[in-house]
Amino acid sequence: MSSEIEINVLREWDRNYVRNKYKVAMLGVEGVYFPCINAKRIMVFFSSMGKDRFDRYSWFWEKNEIWEDTAYLFIKDDSFHYFLGTDDKPMKDSVRKVISHYQELSSTTPESTYMVGGSMGGYAAIYFAFYTQSRAAIVANPQITYKAARMHQFQNWERSIREMGSQWYDLDDFSKKYEVKPAIYLEYGNYMADKKGCESLIQSLIEEECLLIVRKEKWDGHTVNSLFRNTIENAISFFEREPRNLPIK
Repeated sequence: MSSEIEINVLREWDRNYVRNKYKVAMLGVEGVYFPCINAKRIMVFFSSMGKDRFDRYSWFWEKNEIWEDTAYLFIKDDSFHYFLGTDDKPMKDSVRKVISHYQELSSTTPESTYMVGGSMGGYAAIYFAFYTQSRAAIVANPQITYKAARMHQFQNWERSIREMGSQWYDLDDFSKKYEVKPAIYLEYGNYMADKKGCESLIQSLIEEECLLIVRKEKWDGHTVNSLFRNTIENAISFFEREPRNLPIK
């Protein structure tokens, strides 16, 4: 009588292995996808400015390569055009289609989709949370307006935004286009470009019906490393318990 022995192989984080096995590409968008069939939610991570980087993907690696209730999509933009592209090569609808594709693969919907990012990735997380009508954006120190971005001590933000042409949209204005707002968790510090931009978004959102959580810190410089895993997961847990603000018809 034969018997089958199931061997569970546990694999430590290995960047090259993960990229070789889980890297994906679609419509010019490159990413890493940790799959989960019939997931309760999907988390979409937008990377900050840095060539060939996928922010935070090592945090959500499972050694048995089984993701129980959450699918994870990590995407990058090596052009540094805030995942929106330029007038000559627009990108926003390609990103939207990629997100929709992985929602379908994971059996999730916009209502169970959470956008995450810091700095450039924070801008994209908010933009696409509105654009795809997703449940929430969880962000740290995002660029918000061109005016505030020009306060950055370096010119890389301003240069990228100028290259984008009409694809760039100040988020305090962009949020006004949508009647249904995603929930937003926002943290920022005292760095003037971050502070002025985030305050303009806060002012815009509190004039509307929106679930907004703000964490103000004392950081003097711009950082993309402040948004920790437990913060992200706690924010999602809170948002999942709260009813979504829908307009009264």
